[in-house]
Amino acid sequence: YGNVTSTSTTTTYTSSGYGVGGIAGCSYYGSSGNVSAIDTCNNYGNVTSSAYCTGGIVGQNWYYGHVNKSFNYGTVTGTYYVGGVCGFNRGYTSTTVNYDCHIQNSGNSGSVTGTYYVGGIVGRNGYSSSCYYTYVESCVNTGRVSGTYYVGGIAGQNYGQSNTTYRPKIVGCLNAGVVEA
Repeated sequence: YGNVTSTSTTTTYTSSGYGVGGIAGCSYYGSSGNVSAIDTCNNYGNVTSSAYCTGGIVGQNWYYGHVNKSFNYGTVTGTYYVGGVCGFNRGYTSTTVNYDCHIQNSGNSGSVTGTYYVGGIVGRNGYSSSCYYTYVESCVNTGRVSGTYYVGGIAGQNYGQSNTTYRPKIVGCLNAGVVEA
């Protein structure tokens, strides 16, 4: 776990590996109660992967991963779980602890292209029926989003728990970009 704060990059990333992002490949907690935060970061470079979880800021946001005030301006290209800010905002629940994941006050203006689960902010928000507390809040997409299956201006898919208290949420977001599927 760790924090990345007030960082910008113009580097272009090309990979065939899992979890590729302009700032971090994966934002992951480390041990119970520790948050892994990406805060006030910008990516101006292009990010490309032929594998899973490709994002302009972070490839996968998982187990207490929080992204705040971070913006992508580069082109993002991938295959599965492709997002302007985050490829996969996963979250997780064990029998005793909920590991919430948040993407807040962030945005994308770069072009986002993929095949499955493609979104202007996040490719997929939520993991399964056993996952709780994945939020995308107050985010804006102005970039073009194109894909084949599960394509959206904010999220390619919002998926998870059927209980309305815990279901993955998208709140107060705006898409002003073109969406093509």
